[in-house]
Amino acid sequence: MNTLIVYDELERTKETAICLARVLGMCRYLSWQHVSPSLAARYGAVLFVTSDSSSLRSALAGYSWHASHLAAVLLGKRAEAARFHQQAHRDGIPLEMVLPADRESFPDDVIAIACQLRREWLDETGRLPDEDVRQAVEQFLTSHNTASLATGSGTSVRCTPIEYVYRDGMMYLFTEGGMKFVNLYRNRHVSLSVYDPFTGLSDLAGMQITGTASWYGPGDVEYEQALAVRHLTLEQVEKMPVVLHALVITLEQAEFLWHGFTGQKGAPRQYYRWHDGTEKRR
Repeated sequence: MNTLIVYDELERTKETAICLARVLGMCRYLSWQHVSPSLAARYGAVLFVTSDSSSLRSALAGYSWHASHLAAVLLGKRAEAARFHQQAHRDGIPLEMVLPADRESFPDDVIAIACQLRREWLDETGRLPDEDVRQAVEQFLTSHNTASLATGSGTSVRCTPIEYVYRDGMMYLFTEGGMKFVNLYRNRHVSLSVYDPFTGLSDLAGMQITGTASWYGPGDVEYEQALAVRHLTLEQVEKMPVVLHALVITLEQAEFLWHGFTGQKGAPRQYYRWHDGTEKRR
């Protein structure tokens, strides 16, 4: 679903609109004077950004809005947002929500709003049944063996190409070590990407994954379990001149952009959740 973000002429509202568009994705942002009913009708969602509720009321009253989702962001007007939302409903304006954003908290407030809208609007659009998505996700992961593993802590970031094996919501990796452990010791939350080379939209396939890392070494039961998944034995790795460390990633969510979903009458971007991130991990 594409989103149109409409802002008034103030520089701060334009800055807010651009930030929202970048985080939401699949957006176009325009000032009010460049918006027409025919243009707005092309978008599944319309989001207004203003610091003046009276001008927003005038803009809303000027059109018959047919978007599936209609909402507003009101800058610096926390106490006024709820009152305006109630008045809009009394006026017959189908605003789903009016979200207040503190001018002094930019960009944090705006980012939080964009993430909320992603959850409530975009992520549910064109959803396929979980079982269909799970099958596609697992087939893709088992048919590949190399991922980019992103770790980070503060200003320290790494992105490591690494071989993996996927099994039952877990990814098993072995590594000689390195700077990624600087980040892992401080922050176990990781992201991985697995993808095909881009040749065109007709065969697009790429997956972003979030998860939490655990690591094990010789003597740990989990280490031998990871070796078995990789079809290795303890005797084999003990012959190596250095110790291999087992990384086990408990997967939480996959965001899978795949051309095949459109053939199933779904959105090309689907989400699948394995775990909620609350499991106890070493």
